[in-house]
Formats: sequence, C-alpha cells, structure tokens
Amino acid sequence: MVTMAFCTIGFRDEPLREVLWRLNPMGYDATEIFWRHLEGLGDDDLRRLRDMTDELGLPTLAISPYLCFTRGRDEWDASVERAAAVVNAARILGATKIRTFTDVGPTGVGSDVAGPDEWDACIRGLKTIMAPAPELTFLLETHENTLADTPDSVRRLLAAVDAPNLKLLVHPEGGPFGGIEGYRAFADVIDHMHLKNKTPDGAPTWIDQGVFDHEAFFKDVLAEGYSGSVSVEYCFLGATWDLAQSAAEYLREALGKE
Repeated sequence: MVTMAFCTIGFRDEPLREVLWRLNPMGYDATEIFWRHLEGLGDDDLRRLRDMTDELGLPTLAISPYLCFTRGRDEWDASVERAAAVVNAARILGATKIRTFTDVGPTGVGSDVAGPDEWDACIRGLKTIMAPAPELTFLLETHENTLADTPDSVRRLLAAVDAPNLKLLVHPEGGPFGGIEGYRAFADVIDHMHLKNKTPDGAPTWIDQGVFDHEAFFKDVLAEGYSGSVSVEYCFLGATWDLAQSAAEYLREALGKE
C-alpha cells in the first residue's frame, strides 16, 4: 500500500505543531517535514515532537533539507554538516527517508555544464552523508539545474554512488521523468513522488485543479506494482488548509484508499 503524506513546505511559515495538528484529521498517512521546521531543535525538542506525532498517529515519513554539493567546498561542508543533523532528527522522529538534492535554486549546476570536479564532489558528497546511515533511504530528487536533471545523469549518479539505499524521487506531472513512461524508465529505483499539478501553460497548481490526470497515472503505476510513497508538495505559495484537505480527498481516491 502506497504511503500518502503531506510535505510541510506548503505551510513553511506556520509553526510545525500547528501544521501537524491541522493535518491530522485530513486523512494523510504521514508527513514529510520541511527541514526549516526542524532546524535548530535539540534532541529533547525532537523527542517531544515525536511524542506528539505518536499521540496523533501521524508519523514522520521523511525529512526534506536543501543540500548542495556542486558549488565549492564551503557549501559542500555545510551540506554534510546539515545532513548529519537531519539523520539525527530522522532517527529520533522515526523517519525512514531523507530527501536529497545535489544542488538547489535557479542558479544550480546542471549536468549540461558540470565538469569533472562537480561530478566528483557530488558523488563524494552523497557517499559521505549516506555512509553513517545505511538504515535510511536517501531520495535523490530529480530537478532542473542539478546533476539529477536528465535520465542519463541520474543513471550516472546511481551507478557511481552504487548504494542500495539511494533511491529516486520524481515529479510525475511533467518533465523528463514525468508520466507513465518516465515512471517505467526508473520503476526499480523510484521510492517517492512529489505531487502537485500544472496549468495548461505549465505553471504549478493544486493537485486536483490542473491538467495532469493523477487518477489515470496511479491506476497504471499501482497495477505495475508501485508500493513506495507520495507527498503532496506545494512548494509554491498560497496553500490553505482547505486545499490540503481537498488534496487528501482527491489523492485517497486516486490511490484506491477509499
């Protein structure tokens, strides 16, 4: 059964406890917590948060930090340090997955411009953060302006890191990894999906209001054996509690959870 989560980036400016309390009755199986909601919390704070999620029955599935391994030593070191803190938080909160970028932002280093140094730094970075946490799954997010921006570059990274707990996070509504064909090309390593929708001109929008047919998509991928997880991820601004509720209702039906 696919685990259905909501990524708290949609309410990034709201206190995390308020977000969890509001999401709890909506029908999500779990949450994916945006790292900004956790950054700076000590172990005691994290344990109290774990007590809350246990009491609610709304477990933490994943944690989503920003990491960057292709912009020089300072960013590399900061990302390794941040990843260690994320691993610690994941263990306390009971999360099993960590979203992993190779670069971030519109000025990130894409595979079309990366040289040997950037590739080497990225591969070393992924190996470095994963080695101390073999029990956790690291989700390499496909994204433009990163080394995970094309099917060929993703295959190169997966082969170079060569770790069974490095999996793929895709966006099915579009791009080179979108739709059923994108899924089939990497079905053996896709373990998580970020879900939103898009307007006819390609702008991001709410999952139940755009042109991509998630119901048809999930009918196909479920029939082909997908059993990973998904998160509603409204990384753009404007999310409301009503939109989170309608997304849960739409997605539960699309995933056959009704």
